[in-house]
Amino acid sequence: MTLVEITYTTRDGESKQESVNSDSTSMNLSGKEIIEIDLAPLQSCKSLVELDLSANWLKRAELMSLSSLEHLEILKLGSNGLITIDLTPLSECSNLTQLHLEVNQLQRVDIAPLSNCQKLEELYLNSNNLQDIDLTPLSDCPNLRFLRLDNNQLYNLDLMPLGFCILLQELFLENNPLEDLDLTHLGNCTALEGLWLRGTSLQHLDLSPLFPLEELLWLDLSENDIYLIDLSPLYNLKGLESLMIDDSIVIMVNRILEDDEPPNSMAQYMDRVFYPTYKDSS
Repeated sequence: MTLVEITYTTRDGESKQESVNSDSTSMNLSGKEIIEIDLAPLQSCKSLVELDLSANWLKRAELMSLSSLEHLEILKLGSNGLITIDLTPLSECSNLTQLHLEVNQLQRVDIAPLSNCQKLEELYLNSNNLQDIDLTPLSDCPNLRFLRLDNNQLYNLDLMPLGFCILLQELFLENNPLEDLDLTHLGNCTALEGLWLRGTSLQHLDLSPLFPLEELLWLDLSENDIYLIDLSPLYNLKGLESLMIDDSIVIMVNRILEDDEPPNSMAQYMDRVFYPTYKDSS
């Protein structure tokens, strides 16, 4: 058994080392106040499956040494101070299933290398400063289940590539200044369970692409600039458990019985939307 030494510098300028067996499957360097680290020795850890560098003070991370880690599945770089990241080496990590880049200071990130990571299931890019992102590479990630882009500065976002991610279960887009959003291609994501759109700048939204999504459980449309919305495409979603929507939104519906009395609350109104024929069964 061979020991591999990883050298890093902490926030107070101290140089430290961590040892890991060359046949180890995981290495946890989370919360060590690391500002610089040399990952080159990890090339000897051919069995490494998980590398956790989260909750440090990294502004940059050189990932070139990871390109030889063919068994790497989980890479955690969240809660650092990353201002830039080159994901090119990850194109060689074909077994990657999780990539965590949340809570950093990234203004842009090129995810093109992830097109080779066809086993990717979870991608976390939330709580950065992203102003634009091209999701095209994700069209080659058919196993993607979880995508977080919330709490960024995205004004526009093309969701077309996600139409190829038919196993997608949760999509977080909340707290972005989105001015327009076309949901058309999400109609292919029939496993989708949660769609989070709270706190955007949307003034209108066509929900008709959601009609086929019978697995949808949670839909958050609150804190937007939407005044008028047609909820009739949601009639098909019998499993919908939570619809978050502002009282100020005027809801267009066409299946409320004419002889019903006006609703006393939004909750009662929504009951009428989703269960408009309840009187027929009495």
